Amino acid sequence: MIQLLVNYNICLYRSVQVKQANHALVGQLLKKSAFAYLDTSDHAKPGTMYKHPLIAKLIILWWFTDSRAEGVHYWEYFDPLPLLLLTFVLTAIQCAIDEWATGEHSVVKFQVVKYADVYQHHLKNLETSANW
Repeated sequence: MIQLLVNYNICLYRSVQVKQANHALVGQLLKKSAFAYLDTSDHAKPGTMYKHPLIAKLIILWWFTDSRAEGVHYWEYFDPLPLLLLTFVLTAIQCAIDEWATGEHSVVKFQVVKYADVYQHHLKNLETSANW
């Protein structure tokens, strides 16, 4: 959650104005997967799709934290970065953004029944993109 607050400027205050701003920001981030672009407000820049710093931060945090981490120990499975792993990270980020859909934080369970279609959407986009 802290990564979302920092990387996408989501605000914790509970005033009506902040909730409205957060709600609008969530809509912008989810539109055409803007959250995955280096500049979330400009999708037209070539080569910026799937370049948002949060993507790399989460991959490092989840798989490369220290010398005992899976990505370090089994490095051969991460070189090149598996498409399915990137798809998973994008889906997890989208779930975390969904937690702010109302403008304030509300837990959303990261479940297959809810996010299988989201995962497939990201996978399809990655498979057809030469920019990742």
